[in-house]
Amino acid sequence: PFVKLILDMKRHVLVHPFVPERLAALKAWADTGAYRAILGRRGEAHVGHLIEVTKIQAYELAPEGQTIDPYVIVFDQDVQVLRTATASGRREAQWRGFKSTDKGVAQPRPFRDGQPLFFEIWDADVLDDAFIGGFVIYPSSEDAHGEDTEAEYTATILWDWKARQEIQRPGHAKVRVKFHPRPGAISPPKNSEC
Repeated sequence: PFVKLILDMKRHVLVHPFVPERLAALKAWADTGAYRAILGRRGEAHVGHLIEVTKIQAYELAPEGQTIDPYVIVFDQDVQVLRTATASGRREAQWRGFKSTDKGVAQPRPFRDGQPLFFEIWDADVLDDAFIGGFVIYPSSEDAHGEDTEAEYTATILWDWKARQEIQRPGHAKVRVKFHPRPGAISPPKNSEC
């Protein structure tokens, strides 16, 4: 029975991270304010706008002195919105100039304020691409102030998005999105300050 208990405990550690690690990760996530953004979402779609990702920048994608061949896949729920081109031999990468006629681009698209966009970062390889990490943003039309129809979001890259990893480098990403008026829709009047 003792050996069976030890073997069971070893298997359990591989399946579920140690409880203090799980609590620390949950607290770190809560401290980012991401859960408040989820709770603060509105259920109704913003009738007057479409959203478009116009620029993605990612930093610290590989350890110091190493490079990868990164590309990014963007999802709105389970629908692929965008797949960037592959950048060769980079630690930091930037993608922009996405056209709605390009393969893998399904934007601009309708959105709800606070609806998350998920970004997966991949390393291209000849045989099998490797998943690097991911991040999420919660765009809101309220973030585009005044006449500016664009907003920029910064997010921390989570290396253990799909599997537990021991990566310590502080990767982050910046995403610029543009809000477009929806054709045929009447936008609500902007609040004016007195």
